[in-house]
Order: sequence, then C-alpha cells, then structure tokens
Amino acid sequence: MSEALISVVIPAHNAEKTVTACLESILRQDWKALQIVVVDDGSTDRTAELVAAMAQRDPRIELIRQKNGGVSSARNAGLRQCRGEYIRFTDSDDVMAENSLRTLVDTMERTDSDLVIGAYTEVLGRYRTRRSLVKEPRTLEMDAVLRDLDRYAITFYYSVLWNKLFRRESLERQGISFNEALDWGEDFCFVMNYLREARRVSYVTDLVYEYNRRADGLIMKQFWSSVCHPWANIKKKLTMYDNLKQLFIHRGVYPEYRRRLWMFLFRFSFGK
Repeated sequence: MSEALISVVIPAHNAEKTVTACLESILRQDWKALQIVVVDDGSTDRTAELVAAMAQRDPRIELIRQKNGGVSSARNAGLRQCRGEYIRFTDSDDVMAENSLRTLVDTMERTDSDLVIGAYTEVLGRYRTRRSLVKEPRTLEMDAVLRDLDRYAITFYYSVLWNKLFRRESLERQGISFNEALDWGEDFCFVMNYLREARRVSYVTDLVYEYNRRADGLIMKQFWSSVCHPWANIKKKLTMYDNLKQLFIHRGVYPEYRRRLWMFLFRFSFGK
C-alpha cells in the first residue's frame, strides 16, 4: 500500500543558519511521500538561495517567496499550496525528530483520530529536556480532551503547532487559517479552532520534535509586547481566550466550564 502524502509547512525569515539542518531532518524521515513547502517571508539573507539549492536536488521541496508579512501570513501561503492528506508544521530553526512522521501518521490511522500530539525535546544551549503531558500513549474522546484543556491550555503541549499532525480535509472543511493580525498566539488560536470539529485526539510519548528555545523567542516576544504595548498585549490574550471559549461553546459545554475558563487569563499572565 502506498504512503499517504504528508505536507510540511515551514515559514522562514532570515534563517540561513538553521534552515538547512531543519530540511535535512525532514528529508531523513523514513516516510518518503512528502511535500515540503518552505515560505521565505521576505528574508534579506541567503535563506531562499539555500532552500532553492536543496529543492534542485530534491523535488519534494517547494519554495515560495513573498514580501515580509509575518509568520501567520507565511503559514497561510504554505497552507494554500498543500496537497497532502496530512499536514505538519515545522519552524525553520528547529529539527524534526527521527521517524516522527511515521509515528504520528501510524497513530492517526490506527486510532482514527483527528489530531495526534507527541512529546518533544526542549533544547536550551547544552541542556536538553524531554517534555510530555502524558506518561503513556492514549486516545481520548473530546469530552476528556476538553477537561485536559481546562487545566493545561496554555502549555506548549497544546498551544504550539510543531508537535502535532493535522488532517487537511478537516482544515479545509472548516475553513481554518491563521489570524494574520497576531504575531504570537496565532498557533494557539489555530489549534483551538481545529478542535471544534474533532472527534478524538491521540497522544504519544515518542519524541517527535526538537524545539530550540532562544533568547529572542516566544517568551521574550510576549514580555516585550507586555512592556512596550500593554493594550495590544491584552487584546492578543483576549483573542486567545475568546478562541478557547468559542471551542467550549461550539462543543456545547461552556456552561459547565464557564466559571473556570476565565482562569486561563490569570494563568497565562502569571505563567502558570
């Protein structure tokens, strides 16, 4: 039986130092039916040149070039080009764990889930930390998923894109895209919107990604946003909260969780 096509979307901006390693980690996957869409988001370095050279050697790599529009704009451009049955997102400064695509797809097909979430390695300098919300693999119906979200929504485990596998048919049926008005939190909103129509979610303890935590990464971006643009920062958090709230409304359980969901903002603000 032939392998299903997987589309991998990679937004890249001035990533000449890391994009080659990122792509090589994907090309080494034992799942060979790949469409790798790299969106060069107005880079001023050699990012596009390096990706183009690799695409010459491997036609599974496709390069899109656009004016700088931000990560959400880049991901939306990549999504529009996707042809795969499954979609995975990767950042250009991280790497995909060995054989993780097969792990995620095999789990999705075996459990008939709409989303699969894997463990990941957080890399900070020479320190490597394994991150996983579950101690053993499991598949949950959505009522149990929502109970988890009520407690753990702000964790990287739920809010980021790169440790997950999505179904393209579900994304297109729901018309889901990234909110280009957000420069952070857009991934959380994307996942919450996707879960509105999900039937079940599977969790694996296998490592599927290596996340390189940087000094200029998401945490610092949020910090400077709160200091320099406090009202804009509050609006972004409210947007994220509304997407979480709308998920619970859509699933018909908001009255049950209404008194606790507002704690999302408190936990978010104080890093809990």
